[in-house]
Amino acid sequence: MPKVKFEYRIIIAYLIIGGLWIIFSDKILQNLFSDINMLTKVQTYKGWFYVGITGWLFYLLLKSHLKKLRQAEYDARESDRLKTAFLQNISHEIRTPMNGILGFAQLLNSENLTSEKRKEYTDIINNSAKRLLSIVSDILEISQIESGKTKICESSFDLNDLLSEVFENTRSQVNSKISYCYSFALSSPESIITTDYEKLKKILYNLIDNAIKFTDNGKIEFGYKLKNDNIEFFINDTGIGIEPANQKLVFDRFRKSDFNNNKMNDGVGLGLTICKEFLKALGGNIWLESTPGTGSTFYFTIPYKKRTSNQEPVTETDKTNKKPQKILVVEDDESSFEFIKTILSKENFTLIHAWNGNDGITLYEKNKDIDLIILDIKLPGMNGYEVLKAIRENNSHIPIIAQTAFVIGEERKKAIDSGFDEFLAKPYKKNDLLNRINLVHSKN
Repeated sequence: MPKVKFEYRIIIAYLIIGGLWIIFSDKILQNLFSDINMLTKVQTYKGWFYVGITGWLFYLLLKSHLKKLRQAEYDARESDRLKTAFLQNISHEIRTPMNGILGFAQLLNSENLTSEKRKEYTDIINNSAKRLLSIVSDILEISQIESGKTKICESSFDLNDLLSEVFENTRSQVNSKISYCYSFALSSPESIITTDYEKLKKILYNLIDNAIKFTDNGKIEFGYKLKNDNIEFFINDTGIGIEPANQKLVFDRFRKSDFNNNKMNDGVGLGLTICKEFLKALGGNIWLESTPGTGSTFYFTIPYKKRTSNQEPVTETDKTNKKPQKILVVEDDESSFEFIKTILSKENFTLIHAWNGNDGITLYEKNKDIDLIILDIKLPGMNGYEVLKAIRENNSHIPIIAQTAFVIGEERKKAIDSGFDEFLAKPYKKNDLLNRINLVHSKN
Protein backbone atom coordinates (compact mmCIF):
# COMPACT_ATOMS: atom_id res chain seq x y z
CA MET A 1 0.00 0.00 0.00
CA PRO A 2 1.48 3.39 -0.99
CA LYS A 3 2.46 5.70 1.86
CA VAL A 4 0.29 8.86 2.22
CA LYS A 5 2.30 12.07 1.84
CA PHE A 6 3.04 14.12 4.93
CA GLU A 7 0.93 17.13 3.94
CA TYR A 8 -2.11 14.93 3.18
CA ARG A 9 -1.82 13.19 6.53
CA ILE A 10 -1.78 16.57 8.31
CA ILE A 11 -4.89 17.80 6.47
CA ILE A 12 -6.79 14.53 7.07
CA ALA A 13 -5.85 14.55 10.76
CA TYR A 14 -6.91 18.21 11.07
CA LEU A 15 -10.30 17.55 9.45
CA ILE A 16 -11.00 14.42 11.52
CA ILE A 17 -10.03 16.04 14.83
CA GLY A 18 -11.92 19.24 13.94
CA GLY A 19 -15.07 17.32 12.96
CA LEU A 20 -15.00 15.19 16.12
CA TRP A 21 -14.44 18.29 18.23
CA ILE A 22 -17.45 20.07 16.72
CA ILE A 23 -19.80 17.09 17.01
CA PHE A 24 -19.00 15.97 20.56
CA SER A 25 -18.38 19.41 22.05
CA ASP A 26 -21.75 20.67 20.71
CA LYS A 27 -23.58 17.72 22.27
CA ILE A 28 -21.90 18.27 25.61
CA LEU A 29 -22.63 22.02 25.60
CA GLN A 30 -26.31 21.50 24.67
CA ASN A 31 -26.71 19.24 27.69
CA LEU A 32 -25.01 21.77 29.97
CA PHE A 33 -26.61 25.01 28.81
CA SER A 34 -30.32 25.48 28.13
CA ASP A 35 -30.08 29.27 27.62
CA ILE A 36 -29.54 29.87 23.92
CA ASN A 37 -27.62 33.14 24.49
CA MET A 38 -25.21 31.47 26.93
CA LEU A 39 -24.83 28.49 24.59
CA THR A 40 -23.95 30.82 21.70
CA LYS A 41 -21.35 32.67 23.81
CA VAL A 42 -19.74 29.42 25.03
CA GLN A 43 -19.64 28.02 21.49
CA THR A 44 -17.85 31.21 20.38
CA TYR A 45 -15.24 30.70 23.13
CA LYS A 46 -15.02 27.03 22.11
CA GLY A 47 -14.28 28.07 18.51
CA TRP A 48 -11.57 30.49 19.59
CA PHE A 49 -10.10 27.82 21.88
CA TYR A 50 -9.92 25.39 18.98
CA VAL A 51 -8.33 28.02 16.71
CA GLY A 52 -5.78 28.88 19.40
CA ILE A 53 -4.84 25.28 20.14
CA THR A 54 -4.58 24.25 16.48
CA GLY A 55 -2.69 27.45 15.64
CA TRP A 56 -0.16 26.69 18.40
CA LEU A 57 0.20 23.09 17.19
CA PHE A 58 0.68 24.26 13.60
CA TYR A 59 3.31 26.74 14.79
CA LEU A 60 5.30 24.00 16.53
CA LEU A 61 4.95 21.70 13.54
CA LEU A 62 6.02 24.35 11.03
CA LYS A 63 8.87 25.51 13.27
CA SER A 64 10.24 21.98 13.47
CA HIS A 65 9.78 21.41 9.75
CA LEU A 66 11.33 24.73 8.74
CA LYS A 67 14.28 24.12 11.07
CA LYS A 68 14.97 20.87 9.24
CA LEU A 69 14.56 22.55 5.85
CA ARG A 70 16.89 25.41 6.79
CA GLN A 71 19.47 22.98 8.15
CA ALA A 72 19.21 20.91 4.97
CA GLU A 73 19.60 24.08 2.89
CA TYR A 74 22.65 25.12 4.93
CA ASP A 75 24.19 21.65 4.64
CA ALA A 76 23.58 21.65 0.88
CA ARG A 77 25.21 25.06 0.47
CA GLU A 78 28.12 24.04 2.71
CA SER A 79 28.55 20.79 0.81
CA ASP A 80 28.42 22.63 -2.50
CA ARG A 81 30.98 25.17 -1.27
CA LEU A 82 33.33 22.45 -0.01
CA LYS A 83 32.97 20.41 -3.20
CA THR A 84 33.73 23.51 -5.26
CA ALA A 85 36.84 24.12 -3.17
CA PHE A 86 37.70 20.43 -3.51
CA LEU A 87 37.36 20.48 -7.31
CA GLN A 88 39.50 23.61 -7.54
CA ASN A 89 42.08 22.00 -5.27
CA ILE A 90 42.08 18.64 -7.06
CA SER A 91 42.52 20.39 -10.41
CA HIS A 92 45.62 22.03 -8.99
CA GLU A 93 46.84 18.79 -7.41
CA ILE A 94 46.49 16.80 -10.64
CA ARG A 95 47.90 19.44 -12.96
CA THR A 96 50.95 20.06 -10.78
CA PRO A 97 52.43 16.53 -10.97
CA MET A 98 51.33 16.25 -14.61
CA ASN A 99 53.34 19.39 -15.32
CA GLY A 100 56.34 17.79 -13.65
CA ILE A 101 55.95 14.56 -15.62
CA LEU A 102 55.39 16.14 -19.05
CA GLY A 103 57.84 18.99 -18.56
CA PHE A 104 60.80 16.98 -17.34
CA ALA A 105 60.08 14.13 -19.79
CA GLN A 106 60.63 16.69 -22.56
CA LEU A 107 63.79 17.95 -20.89
CA LEU A 108 65.18 14.41 -20.80
CA ASN A 109 65.35 14.57 -24.60
CA SER A 110 67.59 17.63 -24.42
CA GLU A 111 71.14 17.24 -25.65
CA ASN A 112 74.23 17.57 -23.47
CA LEU A 113 72.50 16.50 -20.27
CA THR A 114 74.90 15.40 -17.55
CA SER A 115 74.22 12.12 -15.78
CA GLU A 116 73.50 14.06 -12.57
CA LYS A 117 70.87 16.22 -14.30
CA ARG A 118 69.34 13.20 -16.00
CA LYS A 119 69.00 11.45 -12.63
CA GLU A 120 67.54 14.62 -11.09
CA TYR A 121 64.91 14.88 -13.85
CA THR A 122 64.09 11.17 -13.59
CA ASP A 123 63.61 11.47 -9.83
CA ILE A 124 61.23 14.41 -10.34
CA ILE A 125 59.20 12.41 -12.87
CA ASN A 126 59.03 9.42 -10.51
CA ASN A 127 57.97 11.54 -7.54
CA SER A 128 55.37 13.38 -9.61
CA ALA A 129 53.97 10.07 -10.88
CA LYS A 130 53.74 8.73 -7.31
CA ARG A 131 51.92 11.89 -6.22
CA LEU A 132 49.48 11.62 -9.12
CA LEU A 133 48.86 7.93 -8.42
CA SER A 134 48.17 8.70 -4.77
CA ILE A 135 45.56 11.31 -5.73
CA VAL A 136 43.80 8.96 -8.15
CA SER A 137 43.88 6.17 -5.58
CA ASP A 138 42.31 8.40 -2.90
CA ILE A 139 39.52 9.49 -5.25
CA LEU A 140 38.73 5.89 -6.19
CA GLU A 141 38.81 4.83 -2.53
CA ILE A 142 36.40 7.56 -1.43
CA SER A 143 34.03 6.68 -4.29
CA GLN A 144 34.00 3.07 -3.06
CA ILE A 145 33.33 4.25 0.49
CA GLU A 146 30.46 6.53 -0.56
CA SER A 147 28.86 3.78 -2.61
CA GLY A 148 29.02 1.39 0.37
CA LYS A 149 31.23 -1.11 -1.46
CA THR A 150 34.11 -1.19 1.02
CA LYS A 151 34.88 -4.82 1.83
CA ILE A 152 37.21 -6.33 4.43
CA CYS A 153 39.67 -8.96 3.18
CA GLU A 154 41.40 -10.42 6.23
CA SER A 155 44.72 -12.25 6.18
CA SER A 156 47.40 -13.13 8.71
CA PHE A 157 50.70 -11.26 8.68
CA ASP A 158 53.51 -10.10 10.95
CA LEU A 159 52.67 -6.62 12.19
CA ASN A 160 56.31 -5.88 13.05
CA ASP A 161 57.34 -6.67 9.48
CA LEU A 162 54.69 -4.26 8.19
CA LEU A 163 56.00 -1.45 10.41
CA SER A 164 59.56 -2.15 9.24
CA GLU A 165 58.44 -2.05 5.60
CA VAL A 166 56.59 1.26 6.09
CA PHE A 167 59.60 2.74 7.89
CA GLU A 168 62.07 1.70 5.18
CA ASN A 169 59.82 2.97 2.38
CA THR A 170 59.26 6.39 3.98
CA ARG A 171 62.62 7.21 5.57
CA SER A 172 64.00 8.71 2.36
CA GLN A 173 61.21 11.32 2.43
CA VAL A 174 62.25 12.62 5.87
CA ASN A 175 64.71 15.51 5.86
CA SER A 176 67.94 15.38 7.83
CA LYS A 177 66.69 17.78 10.51
CA ILE A 178 64.12 15.23 11.73
CA SER A 179 64.76 12.26 14.02
CA TYR A 180 62.70 9.41 12.55
CA CYS A 181 62.03 6.15 14.40
CA TYR A 182 59.44 3.49 15.17
CA SER A 183 58.73 1.00 17.95
CA PHE A 184 56.58 -2.04 18.61
CA ALA A 185 55.34 -3.84 21.70
CA LEU A 186 54.81 -7.44 20.58
CA SER A 187 57.39 -10.08 19.77
CA SER A 188 56.91 -13.01 17.40
CA PRO A 189 54.63 -14.97 17.26
CA GLU A 190 52.30 -12.58 19.16
CA SER A 191 52.89 -9.95 16.46
CA ILE A 192 51.25 -12.16 13.81
CA ILE A 193 47.73 -10.73 13.62
CA THR A 194 44.66 -11.11 11.42
CA THR A 195 43.09 -8.07 9.78
CA ASP A 196 42.91 -6.37 6.38
CA TYR A 197 46.59 -5.99 5.44
CA GLU A 198 46.11 -3.50 2.60
CA LYS A 199 43.77 -1.20 4.53
CA LEU A 200 46.03 -1.13 7.60
CA LYS A 201 49.03 -0.35 5.40
CA LYS A 202 47.10 2.44 3.67
CA ILE A 203 46.17 3.98 7.05
CA LEU A 204 49.79 3.93 8.25
CA TYR A 205 51.10 5.45 5.02
CA ASN A 206 48.46 8.21 5.05
CA LEU A 207 49.16 9.26 8.64
CA ILE A 208 52.95 9.04 8.33
CA ASP A 209 52.91 10.98 5.04
CA ASN A 210 50.95 13.74 6.78
CA ALA A 211 53.45 13.81 9.66
CA ILE A 212 56.36 14.10 7.20
CA LYS A 213 54.58 16.75 5.14
CA PHE A 214 53.84 19.03 8.10
CA THR A 215 57.08 18.60 10.08
CA ASP A 216 60.19 20.61 9.19
CA ASN A 217 62.36 19.68 12.17
CA GLY A 218 62.26 17.82 15.46
CA LYS A 219 60.98 14.27 15.63
CA ILE A 220 58.56 11.82 14.02
CA GLU A 221 57.85 8.53 15.74
CA PHE A 222 55.27 5.84 15.14
CA GLY A 223 54.46 2.46 16.64
CA TYR A 224 51.88 0.58 18.63
CA LYS A 225 51.10 -0.94 22.01
CA LEU A 226 48.66 -3.56 23.22
CA LYS A 227 45.76 -2.06 25.16
CA ASN A 228 43.15 -4.49 26.48
CA ASP A 229 41.88 -6.38 23.41
CA ASN A 230 42.98 -3.69 20.96
CA ILE A 231 46.18 -2.65 19.26
CA GLU A 232 46.62 1.09 19.74
CA PHE A 233 48.82 2.78 17.13
CA PHE A 234 50.36 6.23 17.44
CA ILE A 235 52.00 8.64 14.98
CA ASN A 236 53.68 11.51 16.81
CA ASP A 237 55.30 14.55 15.22
CA THR A 238 56.66 17.97 16.22
CA GLY A 239 55.13 19.72 13.22
CA ILE A 240 52.85 22.70 12.74
CA GLY A 241 49.97 21.23 14.77
CA ILE A 242 46.25 21.72 14.19
CA GLU A 243 44.02 24.47 15.57
CA PRO A 244 41.43 23.21 18.11
CA ALA A 245 38.55 24.34 15.88
CA ASN A 246 39.85 22.18 13.04
CA GLN A 247 40.74 19.03 14.96
CA LYS A 248 37.40 17.35 14.33
CA LEU A 249 36.99 18.79 10.85
CA VAL A 250 40.18 17.17 9.51
CA PHE A 251 38.38 13.82 9.37
CA ASP A 252 35.57 15.21 7.18
CA ARG A 253 35.91 14.77 3.44
CA PHE A 254 36.91 17.87 1.44
CA ARG A 255 37.54 19.85 4.62
CA LYS A 256 41.26 20.22 4.04
CA SER A 257 40.49 22.50 1.12
CA ASP A 258 38.69 24.82 3.54
CA PHE A 259 41.65 25.58 5.82
CA ASN A 260 43.63 28.79 5.51
CA ASN A 261 47.08 27.33 6.16
CA ASN A 262 48.89 27.10 2.82
CA LYS A 263 50.66 23.90 3.76
CA MET A 264 47.37 22.32 4.82
CA ASN A 265 46.07 23.02 1.32
CA ASP A 266 48.71 20.71 -0.16
CA GLY A 267 46.64 17.63 -0.92
CA VAL A 268 43.06 16.79 -1.82
CA GLY A 269 41.81 16.37 1.74
CA LEU A 270 40.67 12.75 1.57
CA GLY A 271 43.44 10.87 3.36
CA LEU A 272 42.10 11.22 6.90
CA THR A 273 38.54 10.55 5.75
CA ILE A 274 39.70 7.29 4.18
CA CYS A 275 41.54 6.37 7.41
CA LYS A 276 38.41 7.04 9.46
CA GLU A 277 36.13 4.99 7.18
CA PHE A 278 38.61 2.10 6.93
CA LEU A 279 38.92 1.95 10.71
CA LYS A 280 35.16 1.99 11.10
CA ALA A 281 35.01 -1.04 8.80
CA LEU A 282 37.82 -2.73 10.75
CA GLY A 283 36.05 -2.18 14.07
CA GLY A 284 38.49 0.48 15.27
CA ASN A 285 38.59 4.18 16.02
CA ILE A 286 40.80 7.22 15.32
CA TRP A 287 41.42 10.46 17.21
CA LEU A 288 44.14 13.07 17.69
CA GLU A 289 45.82 15.32 20.21
CA SER A 290 47.44 18.48 18.88
CA THR A 291 48.86 21.83 19.94
CA PRO A 292 49.42 24.48 17.24
CA GLY A 293 53.12 25.11 16.75
CA THR A 294 54.12 22.12 18.88
CA GLY A 295 52.94 19.07 16.99
CA SER A 296 50.30 16.37 16.74
CA THR A 297 49.75 12.79 17.78
CA PHE A 298 47.27 10.66 15.88
CA TYR A 299 45.97 7.52 17.58
CA PHE A 300 43.98 4.68 16.11
CA THR A 301 42.93 1.22 17.24
CA ILE A 302 42.08 -2.10 15.66
CA PRO A 303 40.93 -5.30 17.39
CA TYR A 304 43.81 -7.60 18.35
CA LYS A 305 43.10 -10.83 16.49
CA LYS A 306 45.77 -13.50 16.63
CA ARG A 307 46.31 -15.82 13.69
CA THR A 308 43.54 -18.42 13.83
CA SER A 309 44.69 -20.77 11.07
CA ASN A 310 47.80 -22.36 9.65
CA GLN A 311 47.90 -19.71 6.94
CA GLU A 312 51.40 -18.36 6.37
CA PRO A 313 51.89 -14.65 7.08
CA VAL A 314 51.86 -12.27 4.13
CA THR A 315 55.42 -11.65 3.01
CA GLU A 316 57.14 -10.07 0.04
CA THR A 317 60.45 -11.83 0.65
CA ASP A 318 61.61 -14.57 -1.63
CA LYS A 319 63.15 -17.44 0.27
CA THR A 320 64.51 -19.47 -2.62
CA ASN A 321 66.82 -18.99 -5.56
CA LYS A 322 64.72 -20.99 -7.99
CA LYS A 323 63.89 -19.23 -11.23
CA PRO A 324 61.61 -20.01 -14.15
CA GLN A 325 63.27 -19.95 -17.58
CA LYS A 326 60.47 -19.33 -20.08
CA ILE A 327 57.60 -16.93 -19.37
CA LEU A 328 54.44 -16.31 -21.35
CA VAL A 329 53.20 -12.72 -21.07
CA VAL A 330 49.60 -12.13 -22.17
CA GLU A 331 49.27 -8.34 -22.37
CA ASP A 332 47.46 -6.14 -24.90
CA ASP A 333 49.00 -2.83 -23.83
CA GLU A 334 52.28 -2.19 -25.63
CA SER A 335 53.87 0.04 -22.98
CA SER A 336 53.00 -2.45 -20.23
CA PHE A 337 54.60 -5.30 -22.18
CA GLU A 338 57.71 -3.23 -22.95
CA PHE A 339 58.07 -2.52 -19.24
CA ILE A 340 57.90 -6.24 -18.41
CA LYS A 341 60.20 -7.10 -21.32
CA THR A 342 62.82 -4.56 -20.21
CA ILE A 343 62.87 -5.94 -16.68
CA LEU A 344 62.82 -9.65 -17.46
CA SER A 345 65.20 -9.56 -20.40
CA LYS A 346 67.92 -8.22 -18.11
CA GLU A 347 67.25 -11.17 -15.80
CA ASN A 348 67.90 -13.63 -18.66
CA PHE A 349 64.30 -14.86 -18.95
CA THR A 350 62.97 -16.08 -22.28
CA LEU A 351 59.73 -14.26 -23.08
CA ILE A 352 56.82 -15.23 -25.31
CA HIS A 353 54.25 -12.50 -25.93
CA ALA A 354 50.54 -12.77 -26.75
CA TRP A 355 48.41 -9.71 -27.52
CA ASN A 356 45.09 -11.30 -26.53
CA GLY A 357 43.58 -14.24 -24.66
CA ASN A 358 43.02 -16.50 -27.68
CA ASP A 359 46.63 -16.10 -28.82
CA GLY A 360 47.77 -16.72 -25.25
CA ILE A 361 46.03 -20.11 -25.14
CA THR A 362 47.40 -21.03 -28.59
CA LEU A 363 50.99 -20.11 -27.65
CA TYR A 364 50.73 -22.00 -24.38
CA GLU A 365 49.55 -25.14 -26.17
CA LYS A 366 52.45 -24.88 -28.67
CA ASN A 367 55.07 -24.28 -25.95
CA LYS A 368 54.66 -26.86 -23.24
CA ASP A 369 58.02 -25.88 -21.70
CA ILE A 370 56.59 -22.57 -20.44
CA ASP A 371 57.42 -22.26 -16.75
CA LEU A 372 55.20 -19.32 -15.76
CA ILE A 373 52.44 -17.09 -17.15
CA ILE A 374 51.85 -13.39 -16.52
CA LEU A 375 48.24 -12.77 -17.50
CA ASP A 376 46.44 -9.45 -17.77
CA ILE A 377 42.80 -9.60 -16.65
CA LYS A 378 41.35 -7.03 -19.07
CA LEU A 379 42.01 -8.38 -22.57
CA PRO A 380 40.26 -8.04 -25.94
CA GLY A 381 38.05 -11.02 -26.65
CA MET A 382 38.55 -13.54 -23.83
CA ASN A 383 39.29 -11.88 -20.51
CA GLY A 384 41.96 -13.08 -18.12
CA TYR A 385 39.59 -15.22 -16.05
CA GLU A 386 38.41 -17.09 -19.15
CA VAL A 387 42.02 -17.67 -20.26
CA LEU A 388 42.91 -18.88 -16.78
CA LYS A 389 40.05 -21.39 -16.81
CA ALA A 390 41.06 -22.74 -20.23
CA ILE A 391 44.71 -23.18 -19.20
CA ARG A 392 43.84 -24.72 -15.83
CA GLU A 393 41.82 -27.41 -17.64
CA ASN A 394 45.06 -28.61 -19.27
CA ASN A 395 47.55 -27.81 -16.50
CA SER A 396 46.46 -27.12 -12.95
CA HIS A 397 50.00 -26.61 -11.62
CA ILE A 398 51.63 -24.00 -13.84
CA PRO A 399 52.17 -20.72 -11.90
CA ILE A 400 49.99 -17.89 -13.22
CA ILE A 401 50.26 -14.29 -12.03
CA ALA A 402 47.34 -11.90 -12.54
CA GLN A 403 48.12 -8.29 -13.36
CA THR A 404 45.52 -5.58 -13.67
CA ALA A 405 44.71 -1.93 -13.17
CA PHE A 406 41.43 -3.00 -11.53
CA VAL A 407 42.46 -2.69 -7.88
CA ILE A 408 39.29 -1.40 -6.23
CA GLY A 409 37.26 -3.65 -3.99
CA GLU A 410 37.96 -7.36 -3.77
CA GLU A 411 39.78 -7.81 -7.09
CA ARG A 412 42.81 -9.43 -5.46
CA LYS A 413 40.66 -11.88 -3.50
CA LYS A 414 38.60 -12.63 -6.61
CA ALA A 415 41.75 -13.37 -8.61
CA ILE A 416 43.27 -15.66 -5.97
CA ASP A 417 39.94 -17.46 -5.42
CA SER A 418 39.65 -17.97 -9.19
CA GLY A 419 42.96 -19.84 -9.34
CA PHE A 420 45.68 -17.24 -9.88
CA ASP A 421 48.80 -17.88 -7.80
CA GLU A 422 49.65 -14.22 -7.27
CA PHE A 423 48.31 -10.75 -8.01
CA LEU A 424 50.05 -7.60 -9.31
CA ALA A 425 48.27 -4.25 -9.21
CA LYS A 426 49.32 -1.73 -11.86
CA PRO A 427 51.39 0.33 -11.62
CA TYR A 428 54.07 -1.78 -9.95
CA LYS A 429 57.83 -1.57 -9.53
CA LYS A 430 60.59 -3.82 -10.83
CA ASN A 431 61.09 -5.53 -7.47
CA ASP A 432 57.34 -6.18 -7.14
CA LEU A 433 57.37 -8.13 -10.40
CA LEU A 434 60.53 -10.09 -9.60
CA ASN A 435 59.37 -10.90 -6.07
CA ARG A 436 56.05 -12.25 -7.34
CA ILE A 437 57.79 -14.40 -9.96
CA ASN A 438 60.19 -15.86 -7.42
CA LEU A 439 57.44 -16.32 -4.86
CA VAL A 440 55.03 -18.25 -7.07
CA HIS A 441 57.81 -20.34 -8.61
CA SER A 442 59.05 -21.36 -5.16
CA LYS A 443 55.57 -22.67 -4.29
CA ASN A 444 55.41 -25.01 -7.28
